[in-house]
Amino acid sequence: MPVLLNGRVIIKNAKKAESFFERAKGLIGRKKPDEDFCLFIPRCGAVHTFFMSFPIDVAGVDRENRVTAIKKNMEPFSFFAAGGACAVYEFAAGAAERSGIKKGDVLTIDEEKR
Repeated sequence: MPVLLNGRVIIKNAKKAESFFERAKGLIGRKKPDEDFCLFIPRCGAVHTFFMSFPIDVAGVDRENRVTAIKKNMEPFSFFAAGGACAVYEFAAGAAERSGIKKGDVLTIDEEKR
C-alpha cells in the first residue's frame, strides 16, 4: 500500500499494524527498513524504540490525517509522544526529510492499492 503526502505518493510499501501484537511489536526485531517502507500504526499516539538497533522517523496524525508531530532520526531506546495524534507512521530514518513532511500536512494510506 502506498503512503500519500498531500495526495502525492512518498512511500510505495506500507504495512498496517492491525493486531494488538503487531501494534505492540512495531519494528522491534526487524532489520533496518529500506527507504521505501513504512509501518502505519492506527489507534496509537506514542511510540518507543526500545530494543531496536536503528533510528527511525515518526509522524503522528490526528483524526483528519493531519500531521500533529514529527520526530526525525529517533534513536534506539527513545520514547516519543505525538501530541493529539490518533495514529503514527514509522519510516526509515531520513524519510521525513526526503519527503518534506511537516506539521499540518495530510498523510494517508491508499488501502485500495494493496
